[in-house]
Amino acid sequence: SQTGSLTTVPGSPFSSGGIAPIGLGYSNGTLVVANHGIIAPFNPLGTSPPGPSNLVSFKVSPTGALTKVSSTTPHADGLIDATISPDGGTIITSGFYPEVTPGASFPTFGPQLIRSVSLSSTGQLTQVGATPIPSAFTAGLSKVIPPFIPKVLYPLAFGTTFNPDPSKKFVYIDATVAGRVAVYDY
Repeated sequence: SQTGSLTTVPGSPFSSGGIAPIGLGYSNGTLVVANHGIIAPFNPLGTSPPGPSNLVSFKVSPTGALTKVSSTTPHADGLIDATISPDGGTIITSGFYPEVTPGASFPTFGPQLIRSVSLSSTGQLTQVGATPIPSAFTAGLSKVIPPFIPKVLYPLAFGTTFNPDPSKKFVYIDATVAGRVAVYDY
């Protein structure tokens, strides 16, 4: 602890509860893992959708061991983050891929979504909403984005954060390819 060296916690590594863990959030003794869900080889313009992505919560013991508590319903949107609000009760996550339109032949995409999930003090996860990334993120981009980047990835929300002041209920979400930031209250 004084040198900065790492020592493995007994039982580590632990299962992430999904495929391709990519993001983490921690609050009040609960660790939340964003499992991206990619099943290689995935081609977003090809003929097969991505694998199932989900959030999984774990209680963290005093020794650092993880015990799975809850998970969200898997989606094919390739979650990339598990950002937890300052009060520890809300998680914001975004997907790398647009929603696959239910009942339509692949690749028919709906919007990319920002998901809001509640996190209870016991570690239970409950999805409370899904908001489409605003169309303003992609307005006019086809004129400035290189043609090799597919339009379905224009909104790509590749970063989320909460205002650290619990009295200022704002969440910030960037759109990497679009070069824009959206601000929401929650």
